[in-house]
Amino acid sequence: LRLKEHGTELIEVTDNGRGIAQSDVPSVALRHHTSKLTDFKDLGAIRSFGFRGEALNSLASLSTLSISTRTSDETVGMQI
Repeated sequence: LRLKEHGTELIEVTDNGRGIAQSDVPSVALRHHTSKLTDFKDLGAIRSFGFRGEALNSLASLSTLSISTRTSDETVGMQI
């Protein structure tokens, strides 16, 4: 997490996730949403701590949000 002017100018978040798949882009900042869980048993198999879900929804509601991402399957990333 990097802040510029205590977060009034910039909040930059870098996570240890695996990127956002293009199919997940439409729901990337929806409230109470994650692409990591499709079934209750998935809770025990989470392998990354990506900065998504409620956190992105909150940032999108309060700011001009820009997301740069790339999965390991893609040679070129994208900016949302």
